[in-house]
Amino acid sequence: GVLLLILLYACSLLCVSMVGSQGEDMYGRHSREDEEIQQLQIMNEFNNHVYFGSVSRSMYTLFCLSLLTEFSEVGRPLYERQPHMLIFMFMFVVFTTFGIMNVIIGVIVDSTMQAAKQLDKDIKRQETEMKLGMLEKLKELVFALY
Repeated sequence: GVLLLILLYACSLLCVSMVGSQGEDMYGRHSREDEEIQQLQIMNEFNNHVYFGSVSRSMYTLFCLSLLTEFSEVGRPLYERQPHMLIFMFMFVVFTTFGIMNVIIGVIVDSTMQAAKQLDKDIKRQETEMKLGMLEKLKELVFALY
């Protein structure tokens, strides 16, 4: 979790400087004012400030990209205007999706396996206690006969 957060932060700094700070000549005229951006319902055109205008926006966009949810909205404008950034985005998606997510899944599987081992130990202990209890009862029955 912390590794993903650090990676998102570092990559968002790069995206803010490379994409979010581009002027009107690169992506056309779009508002940089937060109030105006918040009032837009659905944007049909790519607004680089919405996706990469600040570190927090860039981190959110990169997190969505790592989940492969917004790649089409971000990928096409970057390909058209800054194709070199598409290489970065591809490497980021590959690393986060297959790298960090794999580590997270590994931690979950490891903790599940440890819980399963503990459960097996508990079951064996209960079986042993049950067998010892039966032997104790059998011993009492045998000594009761004599």
